[in-house]
Amino acid sequence: MKKLLGLAALVLVSFIMQSTVLQFLQIFGVTVNLVLVVLVVVSLQTDEITGAGLGFMVGFLTDILYAHFFGVNTLLFFSIGYLTGRISEDVYKFDYFTNLYFVLFGTLFYHLFFYFIHYFLKIGSEAILITFMPILVEIGLNLIILYPIFRLEKSIFRKLKIN
Repeated sequence: MKKLLGLAALVLVSFIMQSTVLQFLQIFGVTVNLVLVVLVVVSLQTDEITGAGLGFMVGFLTDILYAHFFGVNTLLFFSIGYLTGRISEDVYKFDYFTNLYFVLFGTLFYHLFFYFIHYFLKIGSEAILITFMPILVEIGLNLIILYPIFRLEKSIFRKLKIN
């Protein structure tokens, strides 16, 4: 129970940081997706149930605050958390480069399916051509922020005695 509350608090703090402080730190009009990075690293270190639960929580909060159509972010973050946690059993999860690849593919998965869903819902799907460069910038920012997040979570996991 202590483990789950600690992880939920960690993801919630990252959500609050992204919603407040990081909104003012933009590069080329793009902010880092801190929630996605933290979710991927936590899901990779734990299991699919924890990853799915945390993904659902953060997706639900994102939908409440930002989404015009409720459920899209919940579905995407839930899927990313579940799939990362599911695959984590088969990879060496304590390596920085493993986390780097998962953050890269998690960011691509998020944007690919975000626009895929919006295309079929007929919600501004032509924007994919306009937002291709910001997606690349976000991938770069997510990969840059990964190292400090990875180090921080290793120390938090050690203190919470996770893994």
